[in-house]
Amino acid sequence: MKTDCHPTYKLIVLGGGNCQVALLRYLHEQKHQVILIDYLLDPPGKKYANIHKMISTFDIRGIAAVAKEYKVDAIITAGTDQPVYLGACASEMLDLPYYISSALAYSLTHKKKMKSIFAQNNIPTVSFGYLKQTLRDVDMATLKFPMVIKPYDSQGQRGVLKVNQLSDLADAMKESFSFTKESEILWESYYPNEEITVSGWVVEGKTHILSVTDRVTFDTGPHIGICAAHHYPSKYYSHHKDRIIQMTEDLVKAFQIEKGPIYFQMLV
Repeated sequence: MKTDCHPTYKLIVLGGGNCQVALLRYLHEQKHQVILIDYLLDPPGKKYANIHKMISTFDIRGIAAVAKEYKVDAIITAGTDQPVYLGACASEMLDLPYYISSALAYSLTHKKKMKSIFAQNNIPTVSFGYLKQTLRDVDMATLKFPMVIKPYDSQGQRGVLKVNQLSDLADAMKESFSFTKESEILWESYYPNEEITVSGWVVEGKTHILSVTDRVTFDTGPHIGICAAHHYPSKYYSHHKDRIIQMTEDLVKAFQIEKGPIYFQMLV
């Protein structure tokens, strides 16, 4: 008789939302012990966790304290942006294994750092600049309308707003700053577009593209780019194949990604 034996681990999962449910369900089915960190009282993935700690996934010290308390084997997450960086920081504090270094995670999740890497490596991007919290600190001559403003460190399109004219900027900035603790936000010139998403894997620095999809989005007033679906295969792939492959490889090189998954969004 053959038995299906595999090691089981004690794992912290950052986030119990819909994007983490598949991961939590899988870990539950595989008999791993799961400590869920999510500040909500009853997140969708809670039913698959052994323990639920109502702590923000943005609380590095809180995450580290739970990891020490339960002597976990690793901290993991899925389907999210910022907690990847927070998980890396907490893992390094405790010398736990993690997907990527905190330095790389920061580069991939902080929009100001990301833009600087684009500029240093000649990665095509729209014109951009930075806004402080009051308009009196803004050089109006540098602004180009319509524009899009974004917090450096938000996710899920939170605080991402299209601003058509200067008279709308102050209110839009107030909303955008409500989604960050930073003293600046990013502005970009508005570029009418459709979007594609490139998903793949990097092995020893070599890029392997697994899929290219059309990212279907919708706008609600000033809030733009809200994803509704992904269509596969992309209608743009056959015509732009070489450029998509080249840009993906350029991004992997620019960010010095040696291994692991990649997920890039591009404007067409």
